[in-house]
Amino acid sequence: MDPKSFLLLISLSIFLAQAQSVSLPPDCNHVKSSVSQTEPNGILSLGDVLAMVLVHNPELSAFSYEVRAQEAQVLQNSLLPNPELGARVEEFGGTGATRGFDGAETTLEVSQLIELADKRAKRTHAAKFEKELADWDYKAKRLDLFTEAAKAFAEVLAAQERMDLAQQLNKLAAEVKYAVSQRVGAGKESPLEETKADVSLVASQIELDNFSRSLIIARTKLASYWGSSKPAYTGLAGNIYETKPHGSFEDFSGQIANNPDLVRWKSEMNQKRAAVALERSKSVPDVTISAGAKYLAEPGDTAFVVGLSIPLPIFDRNQGNISTARARLNKTRDLARHANVSTETQLVDVYQSMISAYEQTLNLKDKIIPDSEKAFDAAREGYTQGKFGYLDLLDAQRTLFQAKQQYLDILVIYHRTHANLERLVGTRIEFETNQK
Repeated sequence: MDPKSFLLLISLSIFLAQAQSVSLPPDCNHVKSSVSQTEPNGILSLGDVLAMVLVHNPELSAFSYEVRAQEAQVLQNSLLPNPELGARVEEFGGTGATRGFDGAETTLEVSQLIELADKRAKRTHAAKFEKELADWDYKAKRLDLFTEAAKAFAEVLAAQERMDLAQQLNKLAAEVKYAVSQRVGAGKESPLEETKADVSLVASQIELDNFSRSLIIARTKLASYWGSSKPAYTGLAGNIYETKPHGSFEDFSGQIANNPDLVRWKSEMNQKRAAVALERSKSVPDVTISAGAKYLAEPGDTAFVVGLSIPLPIFDRNQGNISTARARLNKTRDLARHANVSTETQLVDVYQSMISAYEQTLNLKDKIIPDSEKAFDAAREGYTQGKFGYLDLLDAQRTLFQAKQQYLDILVIYHRTHANLERLVGTRIEFETNQK
């Protein structure tokens, strides 16, 4: 066979083999189409918010690309090593019979690395666990964002209620100012009391302005979770006053195994074990075989040649990498234990905080606020009848609205700790729309 013909035949065979054996997964054959984002308007529920986070949050999108990158890495690790094409020219350019190219020997050969000890399968196996880890990291990030978005949702609900409360206070301050002016005009109160009422009205207006700015900040923070800085929604469909009867600590503790931050450690351990197995397989040397043709110019003959080479594992038996992989396996085992203890400790802290907030909300709702309302109504009625002074009325008014503000603050703490609790046990966060 002519050397040039042999070279063309080998090249064509390699091309056909690669064309038939290499195929990309569907996700890698096209670029992910971008989803056009439309800023939501109208009234949003928590479900609407979480859907927007899922589709448009840029940080979550970045994690999804890492999942796809690991899928591609699994493909790459499953591929066979490429064959090598080599050419050698010998016995030329010398003296005597080897002068020029008359006595040259041309060799064309193809070499193929044969991996022993099942290296390719073990490499692919390890890459699959890396992909599992990327999946768990994506799920953990999704839960993180859902939890933070739910907390921001509660903050906006509370900010809306604070605005309503501040408007009520401003309206009430105006009514009290009018009542004081009437009594001053009738000579029943000192003009100094009217000045105090003016100050109280201005203070209530300032507080209303502050709550208005706080609402803008809370709305913008919520919109940031779907990648926006200019919210267009008009309100939220939720009830900040809704509290749920809580289960026992054992109920939540029994669900902690659903936490992706803990589940991922199983995949992490499997990946580290696969890495140890892969490094151990690398201690077995691979074999390279070659085959080709030699053309001898002087007689004009062609002969076939075959070859085999194998490294001798005398000095490097991959012992360092094996020890490294084993040490990282032990490290992962200890980190997994630490993660379990840390999560269980957080569960105790968050659960007790939620119980405390829940009990405070019941106390404020059932006792403190009703009593404060009764005291304020009595003070206002008594003031109009001349039984109480303006300071008594002002003190009753301040006590009532401070209690309502404290109620909202505790409700926010309750919803935040409830969201944190459900994050620890890996469940969904929901806000009821029942009326207060």
